[in-house]
Amino acid sequence: MTLTSTTLNAAGLLLLSHSVYSAWEHSSTTPPHPASSPFATSTSTLTLPLDITLELLLSLFLLCTGIILHSAPLRPIRWRAWAEQIEKDQSRPEGRKAIRAPKGEMVAHPFRFLEERRGFLDIRAKRMEFADWVRQAGPEVQT
Repeated sequence: MTLTSTTLNAAGLLLLSHSVYSAWEHSSTTPPHPASSPFATSTSTLTLPLDITLELLLSLFLLCTGIILHSAPLRPIRWRAWAEQIEKDQSRPEGRKAIRAPKGEMVAHPFRFLEERRGFLDIRAKRMEFADWVRQAGPEVQT
């Protein structure tokens, strides 16, 4: 896809620059026609030939297609589907799985770094440990 998108972008840029140059050359060498409307603000109008207009439209189409082909794949919109896709990713180690995508952009849920940092205190686990300790200690601790 990289070669295809690069080729399309290069061809689009080449055609775009040629059409812009052709439009400039046409406007500088062609004498202007008088305005067709008496209410026109400009005293003259200049129409471009059809081939320059079509070349411009073709170049824009090629550029848009090349940019779309070169862009990264879209991510899911729903948070649950996105998190599930990241959790199932086995290509990266556990600590780095949810931090960066292969191209270096952030794709993980933004709170993963908080959960995996050193010294992070898991309140739910501590609460369960405390409840187990209270149950094991018996009624003498509860009074």
